[in-house]
Amino acid sequence: MPWIPTVDRNHIIGMMENRWRPSWNAAIENPAFIAEFGLPIISEIEALASTIVDDLEVLIRDEHMHTMIHNDLNPGNVLVHNNEDVYFIDWEEARYGSLFFDIPLRCSHLKQVDIYREALSSHGYDIPQEQFEKYFSLASRYLGIRYMSWSLGVWEKHSHGKADLKKYMKMVTQPLFS
Repeated sequence: MPWIPTVDRNHIIGMMENRWRPSWNAAIENPAFIAEFGLPIISEIEALASTIVDDLEVLIRDEHMHTMIHNDLNPGNVLVHNNEDVYFIDWEEARYGSLFFDIPLRCSHLKQVDIYREALSSHGYDIPQEQFEKYFSLASRYLGIRYMSWSLGVWEKHSHGKADLKKYMKMVTQPLFS
């Protein structure tokens, strides 16, 4: 798919350095942020963020798992009509990359993950459990960091921003398969 940008190392570095890092640096200088979330989790996220680009190399290189991905699959970009028809909107972040970059935001429970894995299997993606868990965990950490960047600036002002930030921090530090 030469017409669509890819999720490659440069894309991930750009997201980390241009989106996440500025928001994160501002947050960790805020005494209220430190008091609310604590230095242990802040240190853990720093450590995981420092290796995420290299850690994701396995997803970038496994082209068998590449497809067109939405790359911003959050509840605001999913419309359901009559409890039956599902529409995905806002495709400006779409990329060609690992299908795992869309999964963790939509699957927050193991049962959902199992259903998704079965659906992949029925479409020719028979992924061994160990590989699936590894890829899911890596993608979850990355997406937690990525989406955290939007919540870091609003967590003090909006209760949903704080709840989202906690969810994303958990995705980074405690993926479903860890």
